[in-house]
Amino acid sequence: MARDAGNVVGEGRDDGLVFAKLCARHGIRARFEDEWSAEAEGVPGPGVGGGSAAESEEASSAGLIEIKNQRGLTELTKAFPTVLKQSGLRRLGVVVDSDPGKGMLVRWQQLSNLAKSAGYVVPKTPARQGTILVREGGPALGIWLMPDNKGDGFLEHFVGFLVPPGDAMWEWADKCLDLVPECPSRFKPSHRAKANIHSWLAWQEEPGTPMGSAITQRYLDAHAAHALCFVAWLRLLFESNCVAGCEPISEAEAG
Repeated sequence: MARDAGNVVGEGRDDGLVFAKLCARHGIRARFEDEWSAEAEGVPGPGVGGGSAAESEEASSAGLIEIKNQRGLTELTKAFPTVLKQSGLRRLGVVVDSDPGKGMLVRWQQLSNLAKSAGYVVPKTPARQGTILVREGGPALGIWLMPDNKGDGFLEHFVGFLVPPGDAMWEWADKCLDLVPECPSRFKPSHRAKANIHSWLAWQEEPGTPMGSAITQRYLDAHAAHALCFVAWLRLLFESNCVAGCEPISEAEAG
């Protein structure tokens, strides 16, 4: 199916790499900074395979998802109005954490206010499958709240759902966290998921493999239920015919 070019913006480099590597495993052409997921379809990066970098860039840009690192939630929300006004932008995906310290609905309200100020009608609560908003004259706007649009959490909670079921080291990593002594430098309770996934990654065949690379190495399951749901949202947002069929939010559904 034809796929429109557009942007996905996240809070940091780890986020971008996870998104790009998931795209690679599912045959979606995407680029994060210098990282390409196009290899899944045998598509060379700019300047590869003959011709100038500019020619290759132009030829390969059709249907390419550009993944952007906004370097934190504050910068992401500041850039949001400007990004929406980019010339020619037809699709924009926004992916943020539902910080356990604030809660998912607080984060949803924050993004809802930004979307409303740009002319979108926004539902009271996020869609479980990921939200997609449309308005005449503006880009389709997708919003995904980590980890699953229904609970508080970080990217690391989402990645934890990609650990193969019954993995003995995952269970052991969780138990080991309880043995870490109380001290000023100990991780905060709200960051337990971060400590858990990085402890588990430290024990893989290549210790300390980053989360994105762990998808490529198949330590993590790119076809786990949470991964499939996220990829389905991306496809719906970026595949032309799908978004064309999306109905605007009614006044009764609006927040």
